[in-house]
Amino acid sequence: MNENTVEEKLGARGACAVERILVAEELACKKARAYANTLTDAELAAWMDALAEGHRSRFDAVLAALGEE
Repeated sequence: MNENTVEEKLGARGACAVERILVAEELACKKARAYANTLTDAELAAWMDALAEGHRSRFDAVLAALGEE
């Protein structure tokens, strides 16, 4: 089976855009988790954990979409 690379599927500009999205979602997830771990207010910490999970979910969804093409 002929497997195309992401760049072949999306073109150079598309692959670059996807890479930027993945980097941004990963960084936002890490920052939200780190911030949640520093909070003393349990409600705010839970909110930040949920925010981090949203970023992780989007990161995973982009990777899954790339694998399905």
